[in-house]
Amino acid sequence: MLLLGLAGLAMLTRSKSRPTDAVFDDGWVWPVPPMRPWRGGPVYNPEVSQEFKDPDHLGVDIMYRRKSKADLLTAYRPGTPDGTSQWFAPSGTPVIAARAGKVWSVQKTTRGIAVVLDHAKPFATFYQHLESAIVRPGAYVTVGQPLGVMGFDPTDDERLRHLHFAVWYKGAGDDASIDITAAMAKWPRVPWAFTP
Repeated sequence: MLLLGLAGLAMLTRSKSRPTDAVFDDGWVWPVPPMRPWRGGPVYNPEVSQEFKDPDHLGVDIMYRRKSKADLLTAYRPGTPDGTSQWFAPSGTPVIAARAGKVWSVQKTTRGIAVVLDHAKPFATFYQHLESAIVRPGAYVTVGQPLGVMGFDPTDDERLRHLHFAVWYKGAGDDASIDITAAMAKWPRVPWAFTP
């Protein structure tokens, strides 16, 4: 009985507290803007291409869903037999602040440039696989302000351009990552005037 009680206690201490989705209703936007590749053409909204899966994928990947095989053929996924994928992001795709805050860090890592924004307790956001960053630690950013340009994970042979995005709650790093996929469905998208 004591062993069962200790196992239950261990499970409780490992479980992450999670805020309700209501705290994400105001002041948050998608960290990748929608785009219209040509005047009068369709609008491409960013989507979650890989969801949060604890403990394997602590955050979400974001890019655009292809509407046809002809969509922006220069932004294809190498390695697929026909040179296309259902997901893509053109070069120069901006990454924007999902909420106003202070730039905590900008670091070049083996997985691309990573930016962390501090939104005051209890939230921080993490943006990974940037090709370049235009913000510096200590700077204050407004919601929707560009942080840099989307890149890809250099450790991935497919080199598919995307943003890995995480919300950290009451801490930093993977242990603080929470699943905000459902909350993001309500967030507004800040438009981007795409010029190829």
